[in-house]
Amino acid sequence: MSPAAMPEQEGVIKYKIDRFIQTEPYDFAVLAALEAWRKRLFQLDLIGEYDDGIGYGNVSIRSEGNSFLITATQTGYLADLAAKHYTKVLSYDPIDHALTVAGPALASSESATHSAIYALSPQVNAIFHIHSNTLWQNMLAANYLHTSPDVPYGTLEMAQEIARIYQGVTDIFDRNVFVMAGHQDGIFAFGRSVDEAGEAILRIHQNYQ
Repeated sequence: MSPAAMPEQEGVIKYKIDRFIQTEPYDFAVLAALEAWRKRLFQLDLIGEYDDGIGYGNVSIRSEGNSFLITATQTGYLADLAAKHYTKVLSYDPIDHALTVAGPALASSESATHSAIYALSPQVNAIFHIHSNTLWQNMLAANYLHTSPDVPYGTLEMAQEIARIYQGVTDIFDRNVFVMAGHQDGIFAFGRSVDEAGEAILRIHQNYQ
């Protein structure tokens, strides 16, 4: 994939750290299905690294309550992730735009957006964030559900945008893919399972690549 030049640097953490609890890696058994999908997305160049060395793309699964396991920051370039490359977001404070993280590493720069998607429904159990300039342009042209072009990634405003664009959507799983209009190449998919989220990505890849 040869994406266009990015308007802003990828992978820069914009959330605050309310608390970071350093722990040993989590049991890989709970991550295996998620990692299998991440590997497929990496092979399709939907997760990876740009020519300037900045990684893109991340995946997560719900854990207990509103907590979730997510790929750590700066892991996009790796073809295969181990348990040490995943960490847990225990909570997100939208007032301070701050995360509490427990794990072996800091969480992805998109963690606040993941948190906002999980907040849409307790049935959301997996979220995939990919990059593709071709898919991004074609999906915007097809008028896919999208965030405002004025809202950058990783911000409190982006977390608020998620609630806004899904307000009034009767069944969010019928529209479980959306485009980040203000974050070039950025696309999100979610599902009640990793398979539902992954298959949504494969469908748009087949239709718009």
